[in-house]
Amino acid sequence: MAVLKFSAERARWVRREQWHPQQEGRDEADGGYVLSVPYSDDRELLGDVLRFGEDVEVVGPGELRTTRVQRALLASAARYA
Repeated sequence: MAVLKFSAERARWVRREQWHPQQEGRDEADGGYVLSVPYSDDRELLGDVLRFGEDVEVVGPGELRTTRVQRALLASAARYA
C-alpha cells in the first residue's frame, strides 16, 4: 500500500480522482489530502506520483520513497544541474 500526501493546492483535485477501487483517503488539518492506494507495479505508480512534482510526498513504504521516487527525482534534477 502506498501512502501519498498531497499539498492543499492539489488536494481539491486528487480527492476526486480514483486511482484504485480499494483506495482510501483522508483530509488533513493543513488542507492536504492523504491517499492510501494498493499497487503491484511501482513503475506505473512512479509515473503517477512524479506528475505531481513538489505537491506530493510519498510517506510510505520506505522503499518506494527512497529507492524509486528519490532516485528518479535526483536523476531528473541532475539533468538540469
